[in-house]
Amino acid sequence: MRVVAVPCLSDNYAYLIVGDAGEAIVVDASEASPVREALRREGVRLAAIWSTHHHWDHVGGNEELARELSVEVVGHTSDKRRLPGLTRGIDAGDTVRAAGIEARCLHVPGHTLGAVAYYVEGASGAGGGGAVFTGDTLFCAGCGRLFEGTPAQMHASLTSLTKLPGGTRVYCGHEYTENNLRFAAHVEPSNADVTRARERAAAARARGEPTIGTTLDEERRTNPFLRADSAEIRTTLGVPAGADDVIAFAAIRSANGVYFWGGGGGGGGGVGVVVGVGVGGRVSRRATAGPHGATHVVRNAGPPRSRVRAPAVDALGTDCHARSIASHARHP
Repeated sequence: MRVVAVPCLSDNYAYLIVGDAGEAIVVDASEASPVREALRREGVRLAAIWSTHHHWDHVGGNEELARELSVEVVGHTSDKRRLPGLTRGIDAGDTVRAAGIEARCLHVPGHTLGAVAYYVEGASGAGGGGAVFTGDTLFCAGCGRLFEGTPAQMHASLTSLTKLPGGTRVYCGHEYTENNLRFAAHVEPSNADVTRARERAAAARARGEPTIGTTLDEERRTNPFLRADSAEIRTTLGVPAGADDVIAFAAIRSANGVYFWGGGGGGGGGVGVVVGVGVGGRVSRRATAGPHGATHVVRNAGPPRSRVRAPAVDALGTDCHARSIASHARHP
């Protein structure tokens, strides 16, 4: 059993999980043509499509491939009316099997409410340590934006993923690693593991290779969204040491959103989001006219130009839900 990354669209990845009997599963068939070509190149037949969530850039090839190759399409049961071609709904704790491969399904809401990760033990393409296919929930050095869920949901989902064995390889939905590590270095500049990870990622991209397939142990050391308890990150973002980890996570998520989306060099201009974390971790949002409700304001390219003092703990920022999903494929 091995894992084959299939580049799709501008920066998406689909994955073939190849079994021992000339069959394979595809995780997140973003578009049909690259998947079809990968199947031909690997000399395998498609046995199933496993979708991590309903966003178009992860399911665009579902119906064409399912119709052409007569295979089932698996996704979360709550997405039955919005995940193209869905024939089998699954939920947390379910097991899926195809091509001689078995995966445990983890429900990981946050990016979307029906997000799923698939955990396969002992995949040889993952160095024998297992593989988890996380879609847009957990990226290498990052996590997905909160289009549907709350900070509390996403934090819980990421925590559940970190409970998998440390040697598990992470196969995520996008090639965002270099940008993610740039943000990680911004919020935790003394983290030597982040520095080394940036060097490895830059070298891989210079060779034309993907950066995906980091281990969960590496992610725990370098991914700011798994490091809400980091004293340095909290200091950078103005989060009190005694604040709950969900509050710190929301601040990190907000800072990331403003880091890549905020406008106004020199502290001017950008639109921030001020939130309050209420019952069950749900976040109420209101737009602000300037950067002062946000943690950081920078332009998309280049180093941070302006740093704005974080507001009080009960008004920490989170991701701006209103961003266009059409832009989702281009930024963390």
